[in-house]
Amino acid sequence: MAIALLANSLATGFALIALLIAFMPRSGAHFNPVVTLALAWRGDFQWSAVLGYVLSQFAGALLGVLGAHAMFDLPLLQASVTARSSPGQWLIEVVATFGLVFLVLSLAGSRLRLPSPIRPLRWRAASLPRLPASAWRTCRRSWFRNWWAPGWQSWRTGPCGRTRSVRRCPFRMARTDFPQEWQDWVAHNVQRGCSTTDIFNTLVREGFAPEVAERAANIRRVALKRFPSERIELYTAEGFLQPPECEELIEIIKDHLRPSTISHDGTADSSFRTSRTCDLVGGEPAVRALDERICGAMGIAPALSEPSQGQYYEITQEFKPHTDYFEPYELERHSTPTLGQRTWTFMIYLNDVESGGETAFVNVGLSIPPKTGTAVLWNNLRADGTPNYDTLHHGTPVKAGHKAIVTKWFRRPR
Repeated sequence: MAIALLANSLATGFALIALLIAFMPRSGAHFNPVVTLALAWRGDFQWSAVLGYVLSQFAGALLGVLGAHAMFDLPLLQASVTARSSPGQWLIEVVATFGLVFLVLSLAGSRLRLPSPIRPLRWRAASLPRLPASAWRTCRRSWFRNWWAPGWQSWRTGPCGRTRSVRRCPFRMARTDFPQEWQDWVAHNVQRGCSTTDIFNTLVREGFAPEVAERAANIRRVALKRFPSERIELYTAEGFLQPPECEELIEIIKDHLRPSTISHDGTADSSFRTSRTCDLVGGEPAVRALDERICGAMGIAPALSEPSQGQYYEITQEFKPHTDYFEPYELERHSTPTLGQRTWTFMIYLNDVESGGETAFVNVGLSIPPKTGTAVLWNNLRADGTPNYDTLHHGTPVKAGHKAIVTKWFRRPR
């Protein structure tokens, strides 16, 4: 009897781990109302969605009972004739529930992969051609995500590669070398527009240490601070660029300035937006590095972004309150065969300003002063994909000195 119980417990435990690994990246593995409540209490889940999840969990439990009875040719519904309440059973339920919550919270946000029994064969096969054997799978996956179905994944999961959190299997030593064939593979996929997040994930799954994968994918860790509001998804990241990098970009911007325009008619407006602008498309190494860093931090493929834009404000110049998303009447004109509505805005201050020049989000009472190298990024859409008017922001007038910024907009695919 004891052996049978042990075998059943082991089988159930391994099945649960398999289900958690399979469903964690998709739905969060909410198999129990306690899990949902724990994640909501921790701030990883919206309270407004708890009721729907709990009802679904009870419905799933009922369907499971019906299915089990059907498999053993029992009546689908029958009353139990055995007492189901005792101190011992309550203790078992508490311990089991605690274990489930602990496991889910431990795996939250990860994409744990167990070692494959055929991995040595795959590695030997990978050494034969010039590119690793998994390259075609990664590009195929990245191409599908970044062209056909990427958008909702990219613009709703959030910035700075939050879906990049990958845990190596503890039973395998991490590789700290980085052979030439893998360097060629990374370069090939970057040129094809594959997401740096996908490149990072693949390298970690193939056994490379996370720090090696980050360097290879040109990913830089970004310390984000979120503005505490449910009305807007906005983050700041100090030190995203270093002062020498900012100075080089300012010089590039100053060499290519033209009067700024506004999106609804594409013309300059001397009363609404008084700054000067340049499109950073000249191919300078600093610009290419900037684009790669921004896209890598966001975890969104460059193909889903607009060219970076530099803006330069002198004394009294400003950009009056506006939103970055396209209004319905201008969406079609600004859309392309592959790009639709704007999603995220990524803005970087390139210098300190003596006075003025703050970016003020007028509807939520937030004003962010210019600070060299600080990035400000926000989602222009709500969780349901509709434009968020609370992203209305004002580039306030410069009172002393000048202000230089870089802005990059990301788009939803069509």
